[in-house]
Amino acid sequence: MVRWLRDHWLASLGICLVAIAAIQQALGAVGAPRTLQVAVIVVAAIFALMLELRNLQEKRRADELSARQEAKKEADWQNEINRCLTVWPLPFVDEVDQSILGVKRSHLADSYLRNGEHRPPYIRRDHDEDARSTLRRSGLLLLIGAPASGETRTAFEMAQDEVTRRRVIAPLPPDGFRKALDELGLLSHLEPSEKIVLWLDRINEFSNVGLTVEMLQRCREHLRGMRVVATISSLEYDTWKAEHHHLAEEFGRPVFLERLPSEDELRRAVASYPEVDFGHGIAAAFSEVSGLLDRLRSGNSMCPYDPTGGDCSVSRSTVAVALNWANTGTKRGLPIALIPDLVLGYRASSESVDSQHMAGAIEWATAPTVEGARLVREVTADGSVTLMAHKQVAEIVSVHENPPKRIWEAALGEASIDGDSRNIGRIGFKAHVRGCLDISSRAWEAIDSSNERYIERAASYSRAQGEYRNELSIRTRILNLYSGMYGLNHPKVATALNELGTVFYKLGQCDQARKMWERALIIREQVFGLDAPEVGATINNLGNVWLTLGRPDSARQMYERALAISERTLGSNAPGVGATAGNLGNAWLTLGRPDLARQMYERALAISQHAFGPHHPNVADALNDLGNAWFALGRPDLARQTFERALNISQSALGRDHPKAATVLNNLGDVWHYFGKLDQARRTLLRALNISERALGLDHPDVAKTLISLCRVLHDLGEPSGLANV
Repeated sequence: MVRWLRDHWLASLGICLVAIAAIQQALGAVGAPRTLQVAVIVVAAIFALMLELRNLQEKRRADELSARQEAKKEADWQNEINRCLTVWPLPFVDEVDQSILGVKRSHLADSYLRNGEHRPPYIRRDHDEDARSTLRRSGLLLLIGAPASGETRTAFEMAQDEVTRRRVIAPLPPDGFRKALDELGLLSHLEPSEKIVLWLDRINEFSNVGLTVEMLQRCREHLRGMRVVATISSLEYDTWKAEHHHLAEEFGRPVFLERLPSEDELRRAVASYPEVDFGHGIAAAFSEVSGLLDRLRSGNSMCPYDPTGGDCSVSRSTVAVALNWANTGTKRGLPIALIPDLVLGYRASSESVDSQHMAGAIEWATAPTVEGARLVREVTADGSVTLMAHKQVAEIVSVHENPPKRIWEAALGEASIDGDSRNIGRIGFKAHVRGCLDISSRAWEAIDSSNERYIERAASYSRAQGEYRNELSIRTRILNLYSGMYGLNHPKVATALNELGTVFYKLGQCDQARKMWERALIIREQVFGLDAPEVGATINNLGNVWLTLGRPDSARQMYERALAISERTLGSNAPGVGATAGNLGNAWLTLGRPDLARQMYERALAISQHAFGPHHPNVADALNDLGNAWFALGRPDLARQTFERALNISQSALGRDHPKAATVLNNLGDVWHYFGKLDQARRTLLRALNISERALGLDHPDVAKTLISLCRVLHDLGEPSGLANV
């Protein structure tokens, strides 16, 4: 009752007034003295007033408690959002301190600040206009920078709209973006009309779940006109692209920045900074890297063991060993004890190095420049001294050379002695990416199950590069590793079998692929049931191999079963449904039913365009298939248009030398042959042949297919010598 009176104070006041009036009437009816009536009324009024004051006090306390709770809730949210974003509330790009976004400060550059400006002059790069037009057209820009190329400063300039002021969302890696969106409801705090740029400096530092295509699409749907600006090092791009191919495809063609300036860039740089040396690059000129590269270039001319003014080969070799050691991917320092032997391999002389000479070389290598930077620094841990190379200088060196085999072996041996599986994985992955496959193979044999992600990354990298031969040994090792870890009937073993089957299939070894996929199917049916998506995916793969082996009716049955499973479990418009529909179209085309094939291909195309957008490689695949159907239906004109559209998308998304581009080129060559344009057909087929032979090897079925088409063209051209060469 008291709570009700407190919450309904107007009603309670009315009740008190009515009660007072009733008391007065009752006292009057019994003839009570006037003074008594007045006294009773006064007491009742005081009681009502006290009750009302108490109610108001309780209400004020409740309001204060609610306000404190709301304030705490808001403060907690603010604390959490500040753990996810670099700065909140969102600042305008042109007002934010660029160092907060990753642009390094430079005292040299700051000395050239102009009156009224709070940033040093920006040196316009040759690719700026291309970058701006890409950002305006698609809303997404990915800048790839060579080491010390200044891609972050360029990205900052691109993020500033020339017409509209934008606020910047700068999430912190690895998971700040995901948490801000999913856990803190960031979008609900932003109006759809808000002009925003999403800043993703060093995009490779975001985790697999910390940044996805779905997140970007959700933001762009809510914030119409939002722009996304991202950067990545050229040393990380290929790896990142292999592991995040959907994101890479979402951004489309990146813009690349070199470290060394062009003549025009140098001219603009000197005009803005007339007394600065840009010999090592525009960005390097404003950092400690320039002084370190100068020291590296000039060498140790003060070595007492060499002629005066000479260049101490021991000092130079010591630094080279340390830099190359860092480029093996290891996070461990270079042990001092290993240096003499490794330096010996670098020098032309086979004579051992005097210990004092070596000590002097290390002293020179670790000496600071005027800026306080060092080519190499000494690190003491657990009582032992190691050398750690300067990260950026090591990266610049890595662009031009691979570590010698002796250094790879030493780094791998050092990690193996201590059972450091994580560093074994890092070294193996780095060696694989750099093409040192004998080193990476040794690493994969030594790696344990806790660091399986490195070998998985290497396999993904090879697949993304179309290097299926390199992928084969890695997938075989993964299968053996998982079989030993989990047993022969584990889902991860089924996945390893499925992936290994894909490699065999890509290499044209269909019988081996079939065996892998049949083993995977048995495991997946036992573990997941007959109608699981994983089962449908493996059945789809088996359809592929039966089609390649010349059993189109068996393939059709597989595809129809896989399609039914995918539609039930994934929905009729899922990307997996589109892929299987396209494969079913292939079966119908082989069975001589191009009309039914066209229907399947058009369905696959519609699903791919809806799911991935019009410029995705999957769209190119669907278009290529549809072109085949049009050609079989007697519509070579439509086939040519469709193949050309597929080729443009494939080359833009995957590069001109990807095997998928070769597939489309082969089909396009057949169309030119049909039209009687034999020279154009020959050029197209020769290009397809060159790509296929490099990527797939001389014995691949796709190579044979192109050779057959090329032989027909050369025959019609009347070039028997050309036939002999083919």
